[in-house]
Amino acid sequence: MLLERKEIQKTYGKQLLLKDIHLSIPKGQAVAIIGGNGTGKSTLLKMIASIRLKKEMPELLWVFPPINSFLMFGQYEHHLLVHVLLLTAWALAYSFVLMSLFLYLVRKRRNM
Repeated sequence: MLLERKEIQKTYGKQLLLKDIHLSIPKGQAVAIIGGNGTGKSTLLKMIASIRLKKEMPELLWVFPPINSFLMFGQYEHHLLVHVLLLTAWALAYSFVLMSLFLYLVRKRRNM
C-alpha cells in the first residue's frame, strides 16, 4: 500500500459528518473523490492529509507520540520527520478540479 488511513471520522457540533472511513491507496493508483457541494470531499481530503486535529483521526497521530497506524509503501513509519515531510507532500498535492473544466475537456476529446 502507498497510503492507508483507518477510522476517519468528523463531527460538526453534535452532527456526525463522516464515520468509520477506511482508505487504502495502492502504489501507482490515482484516486478521485467526487461528490456534490457540501458532501464532505474537502473535509475528507484535509483529514487524509492530516491537516485537521489529531482527535479526528484517533489511529493517526502526526505530532504527538506514539505515532501508529500510518502505512507508507507497505511499511509502518515511526520517524517524526518522515511524517512532517509526508504531510507537506500531501498538503501540496491536495487540489481542486473544476467539474465544468473536466466536462469541457471530455466533450472536446469526444468531438475530435
